[in-house]
Amino acid sequence: MISSSGPPDRTDREYSDRVNPLQRVARNPTAYRWLVLKGRPIAVALESLLRFASTGRVGVLDLTGLPNVQVTTSGRKTGLARTATVQYVPAGDGLIVIGSNWGRERHPSWSANLKATERVTVRERGHRFTAKVRLLTGEERDQAWATVLVHWPNYQIAQDCAGARRFRLFLLTPIDDAHTSRACDLTKSTPLVAPRQWTDDCNVPSRPRKGGDQRTP
Repeated sequence: MISSSGPPDRTDREYSDRVNPLQRVARNPTAYRWLVLKGRPIAVALESLLRFASTGRVGVLDLTGLPNVQVTTSGRKTGLARTATVQYVPAGDGLIVIGSNWGRERHPSWSANLKATERVTVRERGHRFTAKVRLLTGEERDQAWATVLVHWPNYQIAQDCAGARRFRLFLLTPIDDAHTSRACDLTKSTPLVAPRQWTDDCNVPSRPRKGGDQRTP
């Protein structure tokens, strides 16, 4: 069952699951560099398979025990619902999402959709809520980046691979319960797994549901 009462409680411990063997591998800088440079097709294929088999409930980041959310917004060109599964870093009452795009030279498509909107629907661990979106810039962005690296130092490896492209950082802040309830009423007809999903930061769609739109956002 999906709750619309608001976001779940988060703690820094979400980034310290030392028991999970996949997370231990992902934390290793050498393994992470290989994943960024060569492992993307494997991760994307596995993400597509997991999302299809679990009806959108489980993905690669869930297997590794890394905190992640599904962010749904309207495509800036089509106006259709688009969902991105992204890793996040907790930041006070909100969360920071990072447009790393596997360290590639292009920004991920989902980040362009976030730039073009003020609110998104977020699904996290069985909870669904509405959040305000803000692209971080200047000193605030620098402070957020330092926070990101404290939680996940390997993002620096991806940033180095991206060359001159500076990752976009967005702050998602949950809106109060009154706004959340209204937003959820308005989005009840919207499937939690949107017609086209984007795997973490990779700009490659997961397998769409039957009859789903397959156009690029």
